[in-house]
Amino acid sequence: MFKLADHQEINSLRDYCRDTVIVSLDLSNAANILFGYACNYADLKVGVLQYIANYADQLCSCGKDLFEAHKGHPQRYAVLLEVLSLKTKIVI
Repeated sequence: MFKLADHQEINSLRDYCRDTVIVSLDLSNAANILFGYACNYADLKVGVLQYIANYADQLCSCGKDLFEAHKGHPQRYAVLLEVLSLKTKIVI
């Protein structure tokens, strides 16, 4: 619905959908949402990246690569840098 609202430029619905996606983030879906479509929408991407940065310790505590399933994604390394930047409060 987010994509459709964005495409049709229905800003109130788009904002509602963005906020709903961000509120519904959890440890099991954050990376999939980020690489699935949030990378294409700056405001949604910021919310998902902030979630991942806030919960990075929990997300990585299992000892496996959080982004393993997204090895081939062209923005994988840029996203990792953005998460580290948010986590450490460093501006890149």
